[in-house]
Amino acid sequence: MGKRLRSTGSFDSAGFTLLECLIALVVVSGICWLFSLLVGVSQKVYQQFPTNHQRKFYTFLFQLENEAVPLKNVTLSDNQLSFSEPLSSNYDKDPSFTILYRNERIDKTKKNQGTQPLLTGVKKLTMTTLDGEIEFKVIFQDGKESQGSYVLKKYQEIQ
Repeated sequence: MGKRLRSTGSFDSAGFTLLECLIALVVVSGICWLFSLLVGVSQKVYQQFPTNHQRKFYTFLFQLENEAVPLKNVTLSDNQLSFSEPLSSNYDKDPSFTILYRNERIDKTKKNQGTQPLLTGVKKLTMTTLDGEIEFKVIFQDGKESQGSYVLKKYQEIQ
């Protein structure tokens, strides 16, 4: 009679079953889908954030807000804004300073301490007072504009 074929190996080999391959495919496609959502959301968020000029301008306003707090006299002229007369005498150095527009930038100057550039690439700066606020309008070299205001504190007065 004929010979019978015998299987010497088992079905528990190192390969993947069809079910395992389908599960791996679903996991990989889910990760790709989440990645595409993340890219889409990040593009929308980036579009809603202000431009680089606006970020610099907001940083300028924030710095002005923090440094002007202990000073009560405010003087505004053509291209110059001065904060003087501290509220208390607890300072080693005079905290008075002046914001000045010159040479295509906005600088902060202090007596005997030099100059610190606050905003560069500025084509034009307009400062006006309106109902207890100082309005800033900045036009940058590339034509982009930013505007904002510094609200005077109750103890601050424009002279």
